Amino acid sequence: DKSTITLDLYASNDEVLRRIGDTLPYLHNRLTSLGLVVENTSYQRGHIPESLSSRPHQIFETRV
Repeated sequence: DKSTITLDLYASNDEVLRRIGDTLPYLHNRLTSLGLVVENTSYQRGHIPESLSSRPHQIFETRV
């Protein structure tokens, strides 16, 4: 729904994966402070799977 979010994060390498692990608690707290309910978070190394195409979502890719 409009106030609930699930985060599935995918990293292209181990360094980005480590940084996600370090900063994900801060992102969770920030989203909560903005009034969102963070239902679930996950992160892993890999590519965005095709199975996510059937879920209502927003996919974006960024380089850091």
